Amino acid sequence: MGAGAAAPPDPPAAIKTHVSAILTQLRFRNRVQAAIIVYKPGPVKDTDRDR
Repeated sequence: MGAGAAAPPDPPAAIKTHVSAILTQLRFRNRVQAAIIVYKPGPVKDTDRDR
């Protein structure tokens, strides 16, 4: 890194920032709401978690 270069973001913080941005774009309040909405209608089924 050169003088004055910013340090790379902390990976967990960067991931949290990206997930938050995606949830905002999809108009979810939080990860729990997103999980419930995805789980109920179909993309994730009960049998998928046994694999």
